[in-house]
Amino acid sequence: MGLTRREFLQRSSGAIAIGGALGSGLWAWGDRAGKVLAAPTSRKLALLIGISQYPEAVSDIPPVKGGLLPGSLTDVEMQRQVLQHRFGFQPADMVTLTDEQATWAGITEAFQAHLLEQAKPGDVVVVHISGLGSRVRSATDPEQLWDSIVPIDGGLPTSDRPLIADLTRATLEQLVRSLPTSQVLTLLDLGFSNLGTSLQGNLRIRARPNAPTGDLHPQELALQESLGDRLRVAKAALSGPLPGLFLTAAAPGQAALEGRWSGFSAGLLTYALTQYLWDATAGTALSTVLTQTSSSIKRLSGANQEPQADGTLSRDGASAYPLVPAEAGADGVILVAPDSARTLRLWAGGLPPSALSAYSPGSLWETLGSAPQLLRVQSRDGLTLKVLPVIEGASVEPGQPVQERVRLLPRSVGLTIALDSSLDRIERVDATSAFTAAKVSLVNAGEQSADYLFGKRRAVETTVAAVSLSELPNPAVQTDVPPAQPVLEMPSSPASLDGKYGLFYPGRVPLGIELSTADEAVKTAVNRLTPQLRSLFAMKLLRLTVNASSSRLSVRAILEQIGPGSTTARPLPIVQQETVSIPNRLSSKRLGAAVESGAPVPAGSTLRYRLQNAGDQPLYGMLMGLDNTGQAIALPLSTSTEQPPLLPGSSLTLPAEPSPGWVVPNVPGLAETFLILSVAPFRRTLAGLPIAPGAIPRQAIALPNPLDVAQSILQDLHDATSDATSTDSPSLGNFPSNFPGDSYALDVTRWATLHLMYRVEATA
Repeated sequence: MGLTRREFLQRSSGAIAIGGALGSGLWAWGDRAGKVLAAPTSRKLALLIGISQYPEAVSDIPPVKGGLLPGSLTDVEMQRQVLQHRFGFQPADMVTLTDEQATWAGITEAFQAHLLEQAKPGDVVVVHISGLGSRVRSATDPEQLWDSIVPIDGGLPTSDRPLIADLTRATLEQLVRSLPTSQVLTLLDLGFSNLGTSLQGNLRIRARPNAPTGDLHPQELALQESLGDRLRVAKAALSGPLPGLFLTAAAPGQAALEGRWSGFSAGLLTYALTQYLWDATAGTALSTVLTQTSSSIKRLSGANQEPQADGTLSRDGASAYPLVPAEAGADGVILVAPDSARTLRLWAGGLPPSALSAYSPGSLWETLGSAPQLLRVQSRDGLTLKVLPVIEGASVEPGQPVQERVRLLPRSVGLTIALDSSLDRIERVDATSAFTAAKVSLVNAGEQSADYLFGKRRAVETTVAAVSLSELPNPAVQTDVPPAQPVLEMPSSPASLDGKYGLFYPGRVPLGIELSTADEAVKTAVNRLTPQLRSLFAMKLLRLTVNASSSRLSVRAILEQIGPGSTTARPLPIVQQETVSIPNRLSSKRLGAAVESGAPVPAGSTLRYRLQNAGDQPLYGMLMGLDNTGQAIALPLSTSTEQPPLLPGSSLTLPAEPSPGWVVPNVPGLAETFLILSVAPFRRTLAGLPIAPGAIPRQAIALPNPLDVAQSILQDLHDATSDATSTDSPSLGNFPSNFPGDSYALDVTRWATLHLMYRVEATA
């Protein structure tokens, strides 16, 4: 629940004068002396704003059932939970404004009352806004453009009222400059690019589709003037770098996107950032946080959305992230005390959304501390799990951090494809008939969660360049790691459609599967696609097992470029992923090399994986994925089921040396791979691969049966859990083994799945 204006004013230590000739949105600036509460140590203050229920007269988008941007409210809750339970913010020091509370006056008054009138030098301040952004054009000077944040009452200009009622980014930046502390984190999970549509594939665009034309409202101009006077009196900077860290969701020309999963929606930036922060260690470099966040956005949707960093901290990538963890890393937290039925609510914001989407009752979590207690999941509502202690009467307290222990996944998962809005009525009817015959569930784009998207390809899929966060300077980065190349943005104009049908990731990034010619009918194209659907289904199953944030194994995977295209003698790291326990086991900092999922790889390059095991258990492993042509591939670390190939404290390359690696095909597109590691051998999986026992794997194997292989991998991981529960190992304590037969049970102490993606650029 958000605080009303009266509630946050009552909590404020400073009196506010509202009114004057310029309206209630402008307050009289008073002397701060004597109006703030003295505190012996620095405080942590947060203003969290989320807007979903925009009327069409404000958003320029027809009404949507359930709200235009329901993920904005999820964003606020995700930030509130991680700030309170991970970084020590007190609930009374966090003000939230949602929907009707987030008017222009409500936002600006809350900033004054809660932040400007209370913050002191050295205090930590977080400002988070999720909703719609916009680019607006001046009616008096058409060459003048403003970026703006759209409040709930930011009505569009009309002939009778040609005024822009938004909060401009320039005004927000002046508010941030007016804070008496430099320890500021500002996050805008919204965009400023008007792309002519409200959807990008199956994802919502957090910006008005069209740029309105009008003049700034008098209250906005008066506020800017007052803020300028205040800054001049304080001799503060009116321009230059903003204090602290100022994060925006996307680069100019790109869409800031909201994802939808089973039971919840969220901004891609907020989910990626807060999920990472549940496990981030103290002193983590800012460049690491930003790189990991950018990588996670691509893994969440395949979307070309590149967050942008500004502010004094962004000038030095070696600077630590401005928030310091107050608690140990965790996957979630207990929200409320047990009721009479001994039920609890558990916040699971540290898990990837794909895993939560298929989370099954019976999954197990455990509390952190000297006497961990197992908790069994009863049900899920969005990011909240209802759980019961496995041992009746076990002591579990609200605010107690928790970790995932056993993930139950249903064996009856299906594949869902969204039909893109570019398809006309006849095309949609034909596609529905063809996909239904292939036993694929269909939804309309933007209405429900989906695994992939079916629509028309564009004549030019990649055009607009944007700067990557990986270009932040970081002295700790290896000198031979090149800055990431510009991330390419797809145009949004329907006029660029070329008539070819294709499959896409939810963010409308094309898969490497060439689906049709320009004159091919929809049914013919889909029927020809049917064999590839098994590959996509296999990728979905593997995506459910990703657990870098919760696995207790200590492993790292680096994709290296070692062939043509490399400008140095040393291998160039392209993609790097690791489990959260790696920083405690290796001397190097987490992600010491700032590499990023989706970094471009020239066609013809030679690639290999380098794997590290920093744990104390020998490991078996399997790589499986889709290459950039859409071909399903697999490559085991070894064909032995008796001798684990990845020993404690060791590393190896895949393919095994002296193999030179594999050459990237000359086809543009994304490649998606999963590295699955386990303490137990992959017996079922190896039995189904076309490779002789004892043979040394040298090259990736093209899979004729990818779905069977993926199901075998999950069964092998399930068997590894069953093997553990059938023993009387003291480390397992009261570990139940009676898991339902219609689910895979995966123990995080016995497996790790790392998800890696890279983009291939074709050569002439």
